[in-house]
Amino acid sequence: MSNWGVGIFDSDIAQEVKESYVSGLQKGIEADEVVAGIHDFCRDYLQDPDDACDYWLALASVTYDHGCLTDDVKTKAFEMIEYDMSSDRWAGKLRSNRQVKLDELRIKLSSEQPPKKNVRRLKPFIPKIKPNEILEFRLDDDRFEGAYFYNSYIYVLVDRWEQYDARITGLGDQYPVVHFKYSAERITDISKVDQAKWMICSTQMNPDESIDDALERRIHDDNKVRMMNSGFNKFIKNLHSLGIYDYVRPTRVTPFVRRYTDDWNMVISNRLVPSLIKWETYYTST
Repeated sequence: MSNWGVGIFDSDIAQEVKESYVSGLQKGIEADEVVAGIHDFCRDYLQDPDDACDYWLALASVTYDHGCLTDDVKTKAFEMIEYDMSSDRWAGKLRSNRQVKLDELRIKLSSEQPPKKNVRRLKPFIPKIKPNEILEFRLDDDRFEGAYFYNSYIYVLVDRWEQYDARITGLGDQYPVVHFKYSAERITDISKVDQAKWMICSTQMNPDESIDDALERRIHDDNKVRMMNSGFNKFIKNLHSLGIYDYVRPTRVTPFVRRYTDDWNMVISNRLVPSLIKWETYYTST
């Protein structure tokens, strides 16, 4: 593993220990179980003396900060401080700067640790919109006035929920994966959404392909977006739900999602509107 500074957490393994410890507590796991899990995961790292040093120092520091430092970890950390003071991985000014950090840690660990910290448990993110829900958005912003698509409609079709570790590994966050369709007229019969045009979340073409070829490829490869975090939930007030409908999915659709965002306005401005401009012939053809 690598170090980029002389601080106790200035290494890959130290950061991993810190993040794993905090995220474990945020998932509601007891502190001793979190430490046992980290130790098991990092077991191979401990075969290297320098990695083992970074591991124990980081573990001692982060558990102390949360009021959960045990005597075993504390004893191991003091051993590692002595080891690191004589280690040949530090030289010149780095050695003296590292010495300062080790002395600070020794003083910290020798003092009475703070009371056990209560860490707020994070709950998995669950979308407000449901699989197969059809949502409507009207392009009535004045900035679109004069464009052929002004006062037309974008339809957001929720394909599924998909688990994605955007915050903490294993927390179980779920995010909606959506398709988009375009219609010049408002859809009043939800089943008519199947007849609307698929939207393409890109304006790029390969140098050697025709517009028709690019459209065919993009419809299958670039028409899904994972709506991340709460950005989409916050924008739902701007959408009208038509209800639940098991719409016809694109054929030969790729299994993975190419696009993801937590900013609905960015989707409109940087993806969908440029697509409407680029592929006007496609969207306006019958």
